[in-house]
Amino acid sequence: MSTKESLTPPRPSHTERRLAAILHADAYGYSRLINEDESGTLRVLTPALALLRDVVQHHGGHSVGSRGDSLLAEFPSVVAAVQCAIEMQHELQTKNTDLPETKRIAFRIGISLGEIVIDGEQPHGDGINIAVRIEGLAEPGEICLSEVVYQQVKNKLSLQYEDLGPQQLKNIPEPVRVYRIVLDEAAWAVVEAAQQTRRQSQRKDPPLRSRVRPMFVLVSVFVVLVAGIIAVRYFPFSTPSTQHLTPSTHAEAEAEACFLKAIEIAYKQQAKSLELRAVMSLAKLWQQQGKKAEAHRMLAEIYGWFTEGFDTKDWQEAKALLEGWS
Repeated sequence: MSTKESLTPPRPSHTERRLAAILHADAYGYSRLINEDESGTLRVLTPALALLRDVVQHHGGHSVGSRGDSLLAEFPSVVAAVQCAIEMQHELQTKNTDLPETKRIAFRIGISLGEIVIDGEQPHGDGINIAVRIEGLAEPGEICLSEVVYQQVKNKLSLQYEDLGPQQLKNIPEPVRVYRIVLDEAAWAVVEAAQQTRRQSQRKDPPLRSRVRPMFVLVSVFVVLVAGIIAVRYFPFSTPSTQHLTPSTHAEAEAEACFLKAIEIAYKQQAKSLELRAVMSLAKLWQQQGKKAEAHRMLAEIYGWFTEGFDTKDWQEAKALLEGWS
């Protein structure tokens, strides 16, 4: 399980229902790629999924689940979900051009509109089931929509659609008409328009609350990081050679809890550099404990998110750690 999934807030004990646009993206041919080259596939897949999560956030969505090779997200707007899906495919295609053809990973995407039910660890509902089944009808690199989604966006986005007709989906009693988005220049223009809007918004002066928040995040993360470092530095640890055979000491548990709290705060506030710093602290602790694979996997995941800031001290340190642990 990834660090992100382990930090997901506890699900409510009561049943929660809400209507949402639901997007499901899945890596095509994942099992085959893993069997052929596990480490190489994960090196490509991890940053690809991180990229998709970032695009979801850019469009006001929220990631609600993942199986390791897929992403499930919800949106308050159907238009936002479709714009997000198009940008996902655009960005993935761009990334794939830098990779050998045998290393490229293509995603299929399905979008539906329906009810999400949350009464346990995993969300469910017909809306999710339809999105998953529709995704399975798409070819690699394509996007398919349910008819309800199509009716909502057909006059709002300048796109071309192909009618695939009514489809009998597994575990869905009634046939669902499905449409495929034609990813042509008009579709890429939708991506450019959305990105241009974001750039203009980012150039505007942020409100006072936005200017105050970074200081709050910095102080919060600093406090919990210091607490963790104190626990690591001033309390004895089990030796790495026996750590996997004995329970963690109280000091180790306290330090780990502090680092996890720091990661949670930074993640919720979208403070990536602070999250990277907190993840590095936890990774170093796990490395001392002999959990080298877990430490490497966790740090590699957040390291792969970054598309800028490569000259910062934290990013350079993360790079050095990963290279040293390889």
